[in-house]
Amino acid sequence: MNKFYFLSFGLLFISVHLNAQSIKNVQASLSGSNVIISYDLIASDEGQKFEVFIKSSQDGFSNLLKEVTGDVGSNQSAGIGKKVTWNARKELGSFKGDISFEISATVTFTPLKFVQPTTGSGIKIGKAYMVEWKGGTLDRNLKLELLKNNSQVIDMGNIDNTGSYTWNVPKTMEKGENFQFKLLDPTNPNEAVLSAEFNLKKTPMLLYIGAGVVVAGVAAAVLLGGDNGGGTVDCTTNPTDPSCTTTTTELPAPPPPPGGGN
Repeated sequence: MNKFYFLSFGLLFISVHLNAQSIKNVQASLSGSNVIISYDLIASDEGQKFEVFIKSSQDGFSNLLKEVTGDVGSNQSAGIGKKVTWNARKELGSFKGDISFEISATVTFTPLKFVQPTTGSGIKIGKAYMVEWKGGTLDRNLKLELLKNNSQVIDMGNIDNTGSYTWNVPKTMEKGENFQFKLLDPTNPNEAVLSAEFNLKKTPMLLYIGAGVVVAGVAAAVLLGGDNGGGTVDCTTNPTDPSCTTTTTELPAPPPPPGGGN
């Protein structure tokens, strides 16, 4: 009969940090021929899912342990005191010596969440605006909609889950309040998310006064005010000044009265 020995039970755990989440407080104990591993899995965002992997030094950390049950594998949630049971006898048979483990986790899903717009943001009509979010499944398309008072205004169709989308706001849009974006995975429409409410506002028009307008204004001032700094021309000493020249128009003599009278 094969016997299973742990002559020196020294366990070395390596916590791997990925995408701001981490594995902490790793512990292990021997229960018969099984090894009980416990750990805390900390997420960076609520609702994240992970795939948890465990390897051992028995094969140089080359392959995943197979005879494991509990909080290991895909679709794992964050939590404290998560446990894994490894049936060492079944996987290794007879074993003698030290063994160490490596445990790691990879994020497989993060719920969708808008980054911007933020509450009360003003988006200009006729301009480009960057909508930003995080989460979702990277290899799946998302559906983006524009709502006003919870009713659809524009269906923007399917977009790549790149974390951002440039929306060229149509010039025909009307300004107003209570707008929101709606983002969803078409394969899971019940988990749609809404952005914060924002406003649509018109782009202000700027009036530029060119140099020609200014020059015309100066010329008008000269014509109206005279060319002597606004003073009165002395027609006695300057009788030829245009402002002193008078034109006398002689009216034609009236026709003689009938009958040749004077």
